[in-house]
Amino acid sequence: MKTLSSRSDGPERRKWPRVNLTLNGVVRFDPSPAPTAARVANVSARGLFLAMDTPQQKGTRLSVDLYIPDEQITLKGMVVRSIPGAGAGAGVFLTVVDERWTNFCASLSDPTLRVLDEGSSGPQREGAG
Repeated sequence: MKTLSSRSDGPERRKWPRVNLTLNGVVRFDPSPAPTAARVANVSARGLFLAMDTPQQKGTRLSVDLYIPDEQITLKGMVVRSIPGAGAGAGVFLTVVDERWTNFCASLSDPTLRVLDEGSSGPQREGAG
């Protein structure tokens, strides 16, 4: 069982704090419409980290369909950081979000939430499910 937590290696400088959370989804990098399976390693209201073997270049635009409890949300963004090698992936600034994403991210700061094991539908309240 993995507990949701904010990153704690020094003072948080981000306007929207990150939460370590694994989500599955599908990403499409512009200009290719081909879908690619995606694993998100952490999220914030305006960003996320896509864990991937071969990260895209900084400036690449994308859309990502994420599966959160009981629904799918499509977000649009741009790669702002590309990390090769161990821990490879791409830091993404979200340029288009909707109220469902904002509400989902706000719910992650709720201390009664926990992340279930791989394959779960997402965070659940303690004692639920």
